Amino acid sequence: MNGATLASMRMRYFEQVARSQSVRRAAETLNVSASAVNRQILMLENELGVALFERLPRGMRTTEAGNIILSVIRRFDQDYAAAISEIDALRNLRRGHVSVGTLLYLSESFVPDIITRMRKKYPNISYSAFFGTSNEIVNRVIDGRLDIGLCWAPIPSSPITRHKLHRVPLGVAALPGHPIVHKKKLRLRDLVDYPVIFPDRGTDYRNILDQINLGAGRIISPAVETTSMNMMRRLVLSGVGVALVSRPAVINDISSGKMVLRRLDDPGIGALSLCLFTRAERALPVAVQMILQHLSTGFEALVQETPEKHAHNASTRSKKADQ
Repeated sequence: MNGATLASMRMRYFEQVARSQSVRRAAETLNVSASAVNRQILMLENELGVALFERLPRGMRTTEAGNIILSVIRRFDQDYAAAISEIDALRNLRRGHVSVGTLLYLSESFVPDIITRMRKKYPNISYSAFFGTSNEIVNRVIDGRLDIGLCWAPIPSSPITRHKLHRVPLGVAALPGHPIVHKKKLRLRDLVDYPVIFPDRGTDYRNILDQINLGAGRIISPAVETTSMNMMRRLVLSGVGVALVSRPAVINDISSGKMVLRRLDDPGIGALSLCLFTRAERALPVAVQMILQHLSTGFEALVQETPEKHAHNASTRSKKADQ
């Protein structure tokens, strides 16, 4: 067995042990003896001069050095998949697999709609979708578990390639007939007399809202606090109150005319930035490039149209209905 083949085998054994967190389970998957797997792991650790696993009473856990090796293997697998996808594209096979990570509230229609269109156009491409927090999505893209991420912008030093980036202002979602819809400028203090649904403490939204000075003696006590954007929009539609959200969270309700989103005009109010990204310096497979292009188009629809346009249309409809 030559050196390259031996190194490849050791990496394969290492990856399976890391995945299974057990030499015995890895050996069963690889259809070899547990002693053979353990021997190759020990030889690899001896060659590198570091421990790659912590030997625990009930299994194996990768060390910091092991995580580095695992990250390299995953990047190699992605690059290899890119090469295969390029070759398939040349042969007009259009096969591949794409993994996407987005914020939870985009799971209701945004991501399913794009995958539905892509499956009709390219039925041989398969997909996996992960929904979680921005930190989870960024980490999974960086370490190779996800091909594409769409979430609140990572820190500038993150090793990613930003394909789309857009600032998304905070707004107030309300039913079309609500009094706040007709205000020329809407500030947080204007909501004091209404039931307000707040994002939970510790979320990016809430951090921005808590920095707004309402003025002496003015306090808003949330009627409801939640981390679920879907719950917030449902409560608005049920008439419970108004909700502090961004356009992407309620885009379908705005488009259908069920809800109005008014931008907050408080001085110095910040905004979050929605970002579409992939891992830096990665050769993207053809399948990933195609879904990225469709996500880019959908991204523009998520962020470009202004809340004021909907507020004006809703106000006009409401006035006509009263006549």
